[in-house]
Amino acid sequence: VDSRYVGDAEPGVATGTAAIIVDSAGENCIVVCPGANMKMVPEDVDAAAELMQKTKVVVMQNEIPLPVTQRALEVAKKAGACTIWNIAPCPAEAKDYPPEMFQLTDVLCVNESEAQSMGGVDGLLAKGVGVCLITLGKDGCKVVTKDGQQHLPGVVVPAGKVVDTTGAGDAFTGAFALFKGKGLGDAAAAEAACKIAALTVQKKGTQSSYPTHAEAVEAGAWPSGA
Repeated sequence: VDSRYVGDAEPGVATGTAAIIVDSAGENCIVVCPGANMKMVPEDVDAAAELMQKTKVVVMQNEIPLPVTQRALEVAKKAGACTIWNIAPCPAEAKDYPPEMFQLTDVLCVNESEAQSMGGVDGLLAKGVGVCLITLGKDGCKVVTKDGQQHLPGVVVPAGKVVDTTGAGDAFTGAFALFKGKGLGDAAAAEAACKIAALTVQKKGTQSSYPTHAEAVEAGAWPSGA
């Protein structure tokens, strides 16, 4: 991990943390204290622009100030990278986000309720989003464009093997981004990402539940050609 652009916030500002509660069925409830995350400014993106200009894929999410996310979209798009925006958490005001942010987004990753709160998939595509990637939990996901949609079924994980769903969405987004960077199409990348996410819910924790390359290959979750 290249940590050159990880900096310190001013004194008295804590690192962002999250308290996670998991029930007996593996479902979770998360309380986030953003801390230093919300102290980022667009200039932090500018400082890392040289690195972003060399990358194939840039992923944005909603745990930093919106102007920082917008600047990241602008820099990544100008560099020719595939821009993926995972709008999570999704506040009520997301439907009023600047339209140019959606126009800069190649792939928008949201769940069904988040998409609906922002005017529905058709509305998001009309704003200029290239692809809407709608996550459906255990039911997989949908890849939606102006030309139609494709449902990719989820991997069936027996209820007794679901240990902790925390981080499954992040694993899905990260795996999708990885496979896009390796040249896979949207549907192939999303299908593989569903398989990776299904592996994570069978272990405790977030990062600790993410499979290694060898584990993904052994489980048949690593796509051919990646």
